[in-house]
Amino acid sequence: MLNKYLGIIPARGGSKGIPRKNLVQIGGKPLLQYTFEAASYSKRLSDIIFTSDDIEMIDFSKNFNKIRAPFIRPKYLASDTASSIDVINHVLDNISYTPYAIVLLQPTSPFRTAEDIDIAIQAFEDSKSHSLIGVTEVLQHPCEMVSIANNKIKWAVKPLKSNRQSFPPYYFISGAIYITKTSFFRKSKILYNNKSYLYNMSKISGIDIDDYFQLKLARCLINNKES
Repeated sequence: MLNKYLGIIPARGGSKGIPRKNLVQIGGKPLLQYTFEAASYSKRLSDIIFTSDDIEMIDFSKNFNKIRAPFIRPKYLASDTASSIDVINHVLDNISYTPYAIVLLQPTSPFRTAEDIDIAIQAFEDSKSHSLIGVTEVLQHPCEMVSIANNKIKWAVKPLKSNRQSFPPYYFISGAIYITKTSFFRKSKILYNNKSYLYNMSKISGIDIDDYFQLKLARCLINNKES
């Protein structure tokens, strides 16, 4: 089916946590390049659009034949308060066709591969759901998490009187991949809900770089590929 799966890669120029985060170097390549390569090597994406307000990033995207950057994202869609929903709508409003589904690929997940994308699309089709979310098993379990309320410990979830091995599984929405039927997205104005299919990715594929610790972790993993 022509124009069935539209890959959308969003990256704005500003970033508070790590300045110019999408261009920081990991393993000798800009962070953004990993997602460009994964999307380009995917066998299931029929089109790939890069949306950014940043001219340097747009110029860099031209090094990849399958990545299109047909417009510059407006500044009001590149602020800290701009939502992914508005950014995706802007893309859909500025292309000449309606894809069957949107595949959102955030560049902060450098270890998500082309194979991850294609397997996720197949899982999405098999699930017959309106949407799919990439998730990974949590590193720290909610049964062991607490907060403080009125100087008292408040458990994140009801504590279980059992060993850690018997805790129920919990998952982290990594942000590495979202797949949503365009018809569902346009009507509901959301990417997913509690009926979405969960695609369980490896902990490495689901790594999301949001702060300097995660950046250092990603660099360590790149430098120690074999181990």
